[in-house]
Amino acid sequence: MKKKSVFEIVHYLIFILVMIFSGCVRNGHYKLARLTSSIVTEEKIVVKGKTLTSDELQGLLGGTCNTKEITVIQLYLNNTTPHSYIFAPRTMNTKAIPLNVIARSFHKNILARLIPLGLVSVFCWPFCIPTTILGMRAMHYNEMVDRQLYDMGIDTFDSFIIEPYSTLNRIMFIKNKHFPELLSLQLEHINSSAVSNFSIDLTGDHSKVV
Repeated sequence: MKKKSVFEIVHYLIFILVMIFSGCVRNGHYKLARLTSSIVTEEKIVVKGKTLTSDELQGLLGGTCNTKEITVIQLYLNNTTPHSYIFAPRTMNTKAIPLNVIARSFHKNILARLIPLGLVSVFCWPFCIPTTILGMRAMHYNEMVDRQLYDMGIDTFDSFIIEPYSTLNRIMFIKNKHFPELLSLQLEHINSSAVSNFSIDLTGDHSKVV
């Protein structure tokens, strides 16, 4: 009876641990909101931007960034013309932090999470189950963050082609000391050398072209 009771207690503890770990890693499931109406009233390029809150960022990526003193900017470029344009982030008056650096700051430290349970599982093998689950979920989260960041992020040396009647809606991470109240950028006409200059006031909730 005593052995049976101990066995039941161990199983109960494992069940509790699995339930806890199943909620330790959450995936981001929100999409970047549009910063303008989808109704096209005239042919023009709409350039808008805003800073994201920590709650909005957590909704996108399912976690928080460990790197301090950074600002996340959402950049929204809506091309309602019949022409294509090239957007090169290096033409901006600020520099985006490389996405691989940002990704590492979001990653879960798998070893730090596994070592305590791993040591326990040496003496009590059933604890291998939650250890394995935790490790797999942390790896899945890290992979998900990498995909999300590269799908919606901006790197300094990226180059984007904005097709006619299409939208570029992405985020970039910059250091607070490089934060410009007025963000400037250039769009180059793909069939000529003509360049259009834009400035975005980032001090408001939803920035407007000025």
